[in-house]
Amino acid sequence: MTLYHTEASPGLERDERRGHDQDQKALREQVERVQLRLEQVERTLSAVANETAGIQIAGPCTRCERSLLVMRDNSFTCPTCQYQRSI
Repeated sequence: MTLYHTEASPGLERDERRGHDQDQKALREQVERVQLRLEQVERTLSAVANETAGIQIAGPCTRCERSLLVMRDNSFTCPTCQYQRSI
């Protein structure tokens, strides 16, 4: 039995790198779109909460980090873990 060693052609490797670079670029663009959309949703949520219920949306909960804190009546509350802190 004879084994033959074959090497990938430089053109093929270049094509694979180009495809990988295009995939990375597409992924970066998608992440940027998602980040922009998230910022839009956060601003909208904050405005609606403030106008309808007189509450404000603060930063992430330092205890569970799964929700943003809700500020009402001089206290912060986490809707996920129920953490509360007065200000």
